[in-house]
Amino acid sequence: MRHVKHTASLTKLDRAKTKDPCPTDPAKAWRGFKHKDDVAKQLKLLQDGLCAYCQVSLDTELGYHIDHIQPKGPNPKQTFVWHNLVLSCIASGSQGAVSGKLSCGHAKGNQALPKDMDPTHPDCESLFTYTLSGKVEPNPDRPPEQVEDIKKAIELLNLNNKRLVRERAEMLHEGYLCLKDLNGSAVAHFLDLELGKTNGKHRAFITARKLHFQDWPHVEPIDNTLEER
Repeated sequence: MRHVKHTASLTKLDRAKTKDPCPTDPAKAWRGFKHKDDVAKQLKLLQDGLCAYCQVSLDTELGYHIDHIQPKGPNPKQTFVWHNLVLSCIASGSQGAVSGKLSCGHAKGNQALPKDMDPTHPDCESLFTYTLSGKVEPNPDRPPEQVEDIKKAIELLNLNNKRLVRERAEMLHEGYLCLKDLNGSAVAHFLDLELGKTNGKHRAFITARKLHFQDWPHVEPIDNTLEER
């Protein structure tokens, strides 16, 4: 998950909210909103070009969509609330092009995430850890009652579907293999490319990259399968 710190609300959203603060048909009201491109453009900047839930790059042929963190169906007052909007991977018209089960906003649908388990929460990124096998797991340092909610969020967003697990695992293994062959200034240059921004955008799965790579060489990969993949 990616922490999204919203800036001041967009005027066009405020106008829509003032005109219709509690739509009787939220889906219809949202379809009629003509400034989604402006909203998406601003969100993409705030999110450093990554999906708010799984952190894949939004610059793929599958595109992205605007997701209501609190679903607008059961929460009509949240339809035009700026802080309730994030960009999620895969455009609504591209769902059929994805092999396997969907994730993130499309998987969540009209279901609500557990309390404090959404991208607007400042602590959201530290709720999760990422294994070398590509899976997302609850941070074991969290209290047991919170761990259960983190598991629910992972399941609801389907963050461990085969596609995402494979992509994370490939990224981590490739990164470790590169680091094993580098030393000195070459390591620093590699980490700068991996963990820094390029044209205002982070690389996919930036939180997993930081967790695994930023303390190199003090942290070693958790298994010995790198050469076999």
